[in-house]
Amino acid sequence: MDSALFDAINSIQWALLLKLAVVAVLGLYLKKHFDNFASYMMFRSNKDLGKNVKVLLDGREGFITQVSWRFIYVEFHDKSTERIIPITKWTSLKWEVCKNGKDNKE
Repeated sequence: MDSALFDAINSIQWALLLKLAVVAVLGLYLKKHFDNFASYMMFRSNKDLGKNVKVLLDGREGFITQVSWRFIYVEFHDKSTERIIPITKWTSLKWEVCKNGKDNKE
């Protein structure tokens, strides 16, 4: 009788562990998408940065070709290469916005 009781408790614990794992994975998934959305809204609220804006990034001059909720696409003039920046990392980069022939540091 004792082994049947322990088996029942063990199955309940495994079910609880499985439910907690599902909730943890769902929470991480939602956090990732919330971070992307928050960074996207922060980027869009910056009036100096946007599509077709000339920027100086890592000493290379280029312009922003596209902005999505996950990535920022910057095309450089020197070699016609493109850099894809994750939207959550845009605040850690040093952006210099080129306006009217002047360089304004961001």
